[in-house]
Amino acid sequence: MVHNMNRLRGITEKYNEFEQAHPYLTTIGETAIAYALRAGVRTAGDKMGLSFRHGRTHNPTRTRLIEEHPVASAFLAGVIAPVAEETLYRHLPAKGLDKAELEPNSTSRHAAEVGITALFAAQHAGKDGIPLPQFISGLNYQRIYDRRGLKHSMLAHGLSNAISILSAARKRKP
Repeated sequence: MVHNMNRLRGITEKYNEFEQAHPYLTTIGETAIAYALRAGVRTAGDKMGLSFRHGRTHNPTRTRLIEEHPVASAFLAGVIAPVAEETLYRHLPAKGLDKAELEPNSTSRHAAEVGITALFAAQHAGKDGIPLPQFISGLNYQRIYDRRGLKHSMLAHGLSNAISILSAARKRKP
């Protein structure tokens, strides 16, 4: 048991060293892992008859916008939405939690951040889906924000949205 704990500590130290040397690569890698987890959750939901997807996936207005203006849609989803949402759901609440003097690694702070992440996910809800994947991504963005800051959470969010756009575009091809 002690050997396993020492081994885990060694892996953690190496990860932290890599993160310090390559923060952007770390953000990209963590985002890819979170996206794969999201895909697994969606697949499991499909097998159970639950739609763990963006709640507005089948919205006719959204679909028409994507089909008629793919570049504008990609820009909105890949740049504008991440900047706006990360500011609204990560940066501004963090400033409020700092003013409330909640310590960064306290249970109260983590509980508040999980609640804010739930609000972020709820924003993606709709009659067509349960936004569990967005909650998973939101937790990833929060962790990245806490460790590396706003630029990194925006990068992770934009990358995740870009992967979703490319995946949807690939599925639509005849």
